[in-house]
Amino acid sequence: MVVFSWIAISASNLILVGKQTGPQPGRALCFTQALLEYALPPYAVACVAAFMLDVSAPFLLL
Repeated sequence: MVVFSWIAISASNLILVGKQTGPQPGRALCFTQALLEYALPPYAVACVAAFMLDVSAPFLLL
């Protein structure tokens, strides 16, 4: 889950690659990238927190 969240962040950064010059990209493409850019970092933080809780849970119960 943690690895997937970082792959998703990297993929969202690649959406507009090659579209920096020339005509403007479509609104849907820009909206999709903006949606992912704002939504994925908190998702990644939640994944890391869940992973850390899962790893440390046996030690917390001692």
